[in-house]
Amino acid sequence: MDEMHEKSDAQLLRGYAQHGDEAAFSEIVTRHTDLVYSVAVRCVNSPDLACDIAQSVFTDLSSKARPLAEKLADGASLVGWLYRSTRFAALNQLRNDHRRLAHERQAMEQLLSNSETAPDWDRIRPVLDEAMDNLSDEDRDALLLRYFKNHDFRDVGLALGLSDDAAQKRVSRAVERLREFFAKRGVTAGASGLVVVISANAVQAAPAGLAVTISTSAALAGGAVQTSTALAATKAIAMTTLQKTIIGTTLAAVVSTSIYEARQNFRLREQNQTLQQQQAPLIGQIQRLAHERDDANSKLDALQQENEHLRRDTAELAKLRGEIARLRNDSRDLAQLKAAETQMTNTITSLKSVLTARGHTASARTRATPALVVGLSTRRKPRRLVNSNTRATPALVVGLSTRRKPRRLVNSNVRPSGNRPVENVSWDELQRAGGFLDQINASDVRAQLSRQASLPITVLRLPSEAEWEYAARGGSHWRDGFRYSGSNNIDRVAWYDRKHGDHTQDVAMKAPNQLGLFDMCGNVWEWCEDALTREVENLPSDGRPYRGSSSERALRGGCFHNWSIHCTVSKRYEIDRAFHDGCIGFRLVSFMLSPQEGLVGWGRCRSRLTVRVG
Repeated sequence: MDEMHEKSDAQLLRGYAQHGDEAAFSEIVTRHTDLVYSVAVRCVNSPDLACDIAQSVFTDLSSKARPLAEKLADGASLVGWLYRSTRFAALNQLRNDHRRLAHERQAMEQLLSNSETAPDWDRIRPVLDEAMDNLSDEDRDALLLRYFKNHDFRDVGLALGLSDDAAQKRVSRAVERLREFFAKRGVTAGASGLVVVISANAVQAAPAGLAVTISTSAALAGGAVQTSTALAATKAIAMTTLQKTIIGTTLAAVVSTSIYEARQNFRLREQNQTLQQQQAPLIGQIQRLAHERDDANSKLDALQQENEHLRRDTAELAKLRGEIARLRNDSRDLAQLKAAETQMTNTITSLKSVLTARGHTASARTRATPALVVGLSTRRKPRRLVNSNTRATPALVVGLSTRRKPRRLVNSNVRPSGNRPVENVSWDELQRAGGFLDQINASDVRAQLSRQASLPITVLRLPSEAEWEYAARGGSHWRDGFRYSGSNNIDRVAWYDRKHGDHTQDVAMKAPNQLGLFDMCGNVWEWCEDALTREVENLPSDGRPYRGSSSERALRGGCFHNWSIHCTVSKRYEIDRAFHDGCIGFRLVSFMLSPQEGLVGWGRCRSRLTVRVG
């Protein structure tokens, strides 16, 4: 029996049609007898005639079980078909026996005059089925399942092949159309009130034993009648007997019926009171449970809010710890920089004395001629020099530190990228045989620089750390004591801290330093020729590069994504000589000899520092 309850109407009907399962058909009758009987009662206003109509509808279902089962889906419901069949049978009966129906309607109105149904139901009942008939099949089926059979929206959706939300929307649409129909007939009711009245009164309990009688007769008719002749004869006999009974009854029958109905109403009232008494403690328990549920929800909300506060506090604590760690690192770096700056100041003073003694700053030509430029010191579009390992880098430009028109070295293997510096080149790629510097020195660059400076140029090379810092501090203007090259305001002279994007910027867009050199700080780190030494005292006092055994080389100047503390003129950084990155470039110096001097060694050469190439 439990299996029968779990099956859908379509599955039960298919079992009856294909296998003659009378238990399945009985389950269908049990499920829908109240619905069919209630629709028949509303149409004919006669319980006896409604019983006969209900019997004829289920008998008709038994005879049409096979073709109807083939059309239905597995989860389909018979509610719509039974409603339409009941309505059709009732209308046919009304047309065939109008006089009898009129008499029975008067009797039912007299019997129901003492019922406890709400006044709204008395106005809605006569036109309810007409209103239902005006609905579409889908809306009618949804309304019948929800309020006539009291299914929830999930079951309605399963029966109609819809989701829960779609079933709810369809039922709401059908209720609204019913309300509009009743409004046109002069019955004014809200949607919620209409639903309450229909749910409470639309389906009435069928007489006891009617379902058993229908199941027995319908099963017999379905198994024994192969054609429609026997079914028609059975219905004719039943209707004839009913007509004779109605015609033969007198006022005594009406009184007997009234007494029976009165007794039934009295019994129903007693049952209703008993149920209310039984439900009273349950209602109190439900209210208590609802109160406990509300308290639990309130506590849960409080706990969630507290948890959210704890999460925010934890996040703030983590941020504060990170900020404290960063401040400690900055403080440590600042102390190191101050110590290194003090040591470098002494070294620069010594270097300046050496260079001044050799005529570097005393020469009138030196003061009159700007420093030679090997790099992007102008804003003109350059052409490229060969470096297959340099990605998307601009060209090497040879010119003066002023903004005169530069000369270019052609290299078709490097893509143009505006006036940005060359980057992503390692120290080894610059210094190895046939590398970047050899290509520059093998080209006509030196001749061009010689013509521009009126001095013979022997070779172009990477600067030493002492030469780089001397140039970054402004040469003879080093006493200005600027923290960055040319200014104490880093935004005036350098690209840093990703303030304009996570990439390099065009050169010569910021202000130059006292020597007219651009971008000595920020934009890209610059290689120096020195091997790494952490002891500044080991640097040669005459400005030569330090020749150590370490594989790491010195970087100076900071780059576009570093903080300002890393872009000072005294900041030293080290990295492996084979490493290359998008924030590492270089700057060159040129040896320039007077006609009276020859290439007789480092001590007699005058070196001129230049702006950056990378």
